[in-house]
Amino acid sequence: MNGRKAKRFRRAAVYLSPSHGQAQYAPPELHHPTGVPTYETYTRTIRAWNPALRKIVSTEVEKIRYQLDGKTPAKLVVNKDGTPQLTLVPVWKPTRLIKDSPRAKYQELKGVA
Repeated sequence: MNGRKAKRFRRAAVYLSPSHGQAQYAPPELHHPTGVPTYETYTRTIRAWNPALRKIVSTEVEKIRYQLDGKTPAKLVVNKDGTPQLTLVPVWKPTRLIKDSPRAKYQELKGVA
């Protein structure tokens, strides 16, 4: 997990943990939900060897159906009135330092903030 959201959650978890001393970053906050168009999907079974169980494990996943170029989704899912069906996705606020945290004081002294 090297995405921006994963990094934000890792930071919040590390800096808000009581075992790590004073919190330096504010917890992630929801800015607003936004709608993303939904495309036609299909279910695929993925089989992989699980060394802990010593057997093949099957997992069903939902995949988007694409056109022949492999980049363009095949079909947009629409409602009865002809508008595209939307899936709500959260948009997070930018990660901010807590004002009196050691890192914020250091950046203030450095002239960065």
